[in-house]
Amino acid sequence: MRRGDWVLVGAGVNLTLLNFILVQAFGIAFRAPELAVLTFSLSYFGGLSLGYFFSDRLPRTVAALLLPAMMPVQMAVIVGLQAGAYLVYRDVSMAAEIHQWSADPGWLTAYVVAFGLIMLSSTSVYAIILPAMIESERDRFQSLYSMEIAGSILGLLLVPALLSVSHLVLIACYFLVYIAIAVLLKVNKSIVAMMALGVVAFVAGAPGWDARLSTWFYQQWYPGKNVESVIYSRYTPYHKIEVLKLADGTPMLTLNGKRQFAHAGHYNYSYFLAEYPARLLGHPSVNLLGCGVMSTVGRMGDFVRDITIVDIDREVFETSRRYFQRYNRLDSLHNWRFVEDDAKHFIANTDQRFDLILHDIPPAYSRQIALTYTREFFTMVKARLADQGIFSMASLSPIDSDSHYGKRLIATLTQSFDQYFVLVKGSSVYFYGGKASLNIPDKRRLRAAIHHKARDRIDIYVNQEVDELVKGARIITIANVGDLIFDD
Repeated sequence: MRRGDWVLVGAGVNLTLLNFILVQAFGIAFRAPELAVLTFSLSYFGGLSLGYFFSDRLPRTVAALLLPAMMPVQMAVIVGLQAGAYLVYRDVSMAAEIHQWSADPGWLTAYVVAFGLIMLSSTSVYAIILPAMIESERDRFQSLYSMEIAGSILGLLLVPALLSVSHLVLIACYFLVYIAIAVLLKVNKSIVAMMALGVVAFVAGAPGWDARLSTWFYQQWYPGKNVESVIYSRYTPYHKIEVLKLADGTPMLTLNGKRQFAHAGHYNYSYFLAEYPARLLGHPSVNLLGCGVMSTVGRMGDFVRDITIVDIDREVFETSRRYFQRYNRLDSLHNWRFVEDDAKHFIANTDQRFDLILHDIPPAYSRQIALTYTREFFTMVKARLADQGIFSMASLSPIDSDSHYGKRLIATLTQSFDQYFVLVKGSSVYFYGGKASLNIPDKRRLRAAIHHKARDRIDIYVNQEVDELVKGARIITIANVGDLIFDD
């Protein structure tokens, strides 16, 4: 193989690795996966177009020097996109308030800045170099493109292999290939040596910089939580898992920059989602869909028959087992098992029937998660219930708010289950549904079964009364999950 062939293979590998690294960074920074992927995709292909535009206008020597020039920019984006996006959002929002603008363009500005930064510093670098190389060897046009495609395939194979070691190893591999491309393009040896030192320094310092920037972000984003530090961080193919230490000594779990658990909110949630329906059933067999901290397991583990915990990301489970033992008590309980699987796949393929199925999956911020909020999914869940089984799910968005999220969710549940009732506590709605064979106790017995200090302040609705609460709400299906993700 010629020198240029190796450049094309390396570029294919790096474009794939870069795609994965930055898609994840965008999702964490903007906390809206669908919009983050869209913005990154536009910047990715925008960078390619920009590079192609300049490919025949810049000498190859100048184009090659863009590699060392853009490397620190890419490093800054990888570790600093979340904090940087928030800074732009905060400053623009403050300006909007001071100048009394009719709209707040804070997040929009952050998206535009990120779009421009990635377009200029990432794919454009490769796109400037590659067409010039292909143009110089037109007789090998097909084989040259084959080299780049082969590199892309190799990159796809490397992603899971490298991630099985660590996210930092994946990033290190990206920059090592980056330096190899610079060597192949005959960048000055002194500059290449400086690039190599920069990569060593970045790999050594990135975990600490990431933790400090994340701590700063969470201190701004959750000012009432008094975040002291990030005490644990791990990237997986699905999440950036972080455990934060709060001033009161309790830990908080975040996934991709969003709070999943904090001590203050677990008491009500885990009781009504898990303990209340479990005690109604007596000694049930339980299926917990979604992992999180598993405070629900700790709440009901002493008296249920068995618990099957299902989550696609084993690292979330392991993190919770290590840092949130106080809440899940997994080490003192022996009636549980963990299944590493997607909730949709598990429900569609299991032959088991459960007395109680709990939906403890994060809110529908992305399409894959939102699919577990659809009528099709709930219908599959109903088929996995025993005759007197109960499906339990919470909506922390009130039915009567300006947002239609809670109303649409409960309406979808009523269309999926035959018998059902809800408990309304403040702004939270807890839904319990089952098959036509489910015998729901009368309201007096439902209230008497509530062993909670707020028992007398809880509203109870059964069947048709629930229908009236959500009358006119649009049902969520696979065809319109966007209504839930981008709820107005």
